[in-house]
Amino acid sequence: MKLQLDFDVPQSSVELKHGDKLLLLGSCFSDSLAPKFENAGFEVCSNPLGTLFHPHAIENVVLDALNENFAAEAVVHGDVWLDWRASSKIFGYSEDELRRNVAHALKELKNAIRTAKVIVITFGTTLGYIHENAGFVGNCHKQPQREFLLRKDSVESITSAWQYVVENIRAVNPKVQFVFTVSPVRHKKDGLVENNRSKAPLILACAELEEYGDYFPSYEIVTDVLRDYRFFKNDLVHPNDDAIDVVWDYARQFFFSAETQALTKEVEALNQMRNHRSLHPNSEATKAFEQNLDRKLTEFKRNHSEVYWKA
Repeated sequence: MKLQLDFDVPQSSVELKHGDKLLLLGSCFSDSLAPKFENAGFEVCSNPLGTLFHPHAIENVVLDALNENFAAEAVVHGDVWLDWRASSKIFGYSEDELRRNVAHALKELKNAIRTAKVIVITFGTTLGYIHENAGFVGNCHKQPQREFLLRKDSVESITSAWQYVVENIRAVNPKVQFVFTVSPVRHKKDGLVENNRSKAPLILACAELEEYGDYFPSYEIVTDVLRDYRFFKNDLVHPNDDAIDVVWDYARQFFFSAETQALTKEVEALNQMRNHRSLHPNSEATKAFEQNLDRKLTEFKRNHSEVYWKA
C-alpha cells in the first residue's frame, strides 16, 4: 500500500558547493532550513531583519540595504522601540539603540547580498498592511487595527517588483543565483479560504519569475506529499521537525551534486559528534571520544578547508 504520492524534484540550475555562501530571506520557513545548511557545512545568513512574509516587505528591506537607507522607521510599543520594516527581533530600548540595531542589520544584509552565491526567497502571503502614516509595513507590531488598511497584491505587482529587485541585486553581485519558494505555513488567522487565495498568486508569481531564478517546491512537498497532521506542530499549521527533515532531503537533491551530497553527510556526522554532550565529561570513555573527534576533525579540515564550521 502506498501511503504518499511520489514526487520528483525538478532539476535545478543551481549547484551549491562547499565554500559557497547562502542568503535566506522571507517566511519563518527560511529559518527552518538555515540550520540544515549550516549543519551541512555552509555559511548562511538568514533574515537579518527577522522573518518577513510579504514579497513587498522583503523587497523593501533589500532595496533599503542596497541603497544604504539605514535610518530607522520607528514605532513605539510600550517602552520598546521597533521598526515598521522589520520583525520584533530588531528593537531598542531607546530610539538611538533602535537606529544602531537597524543599521547593523541592514549592513549585514547588504554584505550578504554582495557575497552570496545563492539567494533563496520564501514568499509567505499576498496579504499586506498599509499604515495610515508609515505606508506599507513588514510588521504591524500590535498597533491598533484601525490604523491599517488590508491590501491583497496581484501576481503582476509581485512579479514586477521582484524583477526590479533581482536586477538591482545583480548590479552588485552579477553571478548570484536565485531560488524562489512559497512557504507551506498556513496563515489561519485570515481563514483557510483566504490563505489559499493568498498562496495562489505567490505560486503564479514564482512561475512568472522562472527566467530570473529556479523554483523549489517546498509548498508542494508539505501540502501535497506530506498531507497528514502528524507532520505538523501542535498549532496544526507549522511543519514539524519530521516535515523539515523530509523537505531537507528534497533540498539536498535540488541544491547539491552527488559529490556534494556525499560530503555533506560526512560533515553532518562530524557535527553530530561535536554536538554530543556526555553525561560523564571526566570519564575515560569521554576523553577517548574527544580525542577521536579531534583527530577526525583535524584530518577532515586539512582535506576540506572549504567547509564552514559554525562555532
